[in-house]
Amino acid sequence: MKICINHIALLLPSLENVIKILRKDGVEVEDSKRFTAEGTEESYAGSDDLLARLLLMTPIGPGPYERALKKRGAGLHHIAFDVDDMGEFIHKMSSIGWLLHPSSLERYKSGFAIYFARPGVNTLIEVENRELEDADYFIKKIHIPVEPGKEKYISEFSLDNLIPTADKGFSFEIGNKTYTIDMLL
Repeated sequence: MKICINHIALLLPSLENVIKILRKDGVEVEDSKRFTAEGTEESYAGSDDLLARLLLMTPIGPGPYERALKKRGAGLHHIAFDVDDMGEFIHKMSSIGWLLHPSSLERYKSGFAIYFARPGVNTLIEVENRELEDADYFIKKIHIPVEPGKEKYISEFSLDNLIPTADKGFSFEIGNKTYTIDMLL
């Protein structure tokens, strides 16, 4: 099975400041778009021909994103993977202890992305079955905070740029610069 990171999604109270900061650093950031059905305003950073892009999201009304922002605050919302064999990926996820998010059953039947969650890992995993092509990564390293002893839930993906960390917060590297949520707010 082949797996790659499509994007990481940050859930933020506002996009305006983050877009300004990234653009000031020379990062290519799309203008934001509103998705009323999803309840979000979103903007991608990084060229669309790259893997591991950065998705910036903010809630625009009541719904799951607004609830998540209120409950957990700004930060990493999900890591999106593309896989070439969804059945094998689902089996792998369950064998290492990830749990299928309840909303995923209906989404999977309709051909949409599915989600996994794991207590002790502060992010969701989004996955879609796609034809995979080799490409460079926009985000070079992603440090994922996990509770001590839960590192395996990230390291089992066997992706060099996805690094579990029990002693540091979430951060990611674009070019030679490391970003944290605090730097972007």
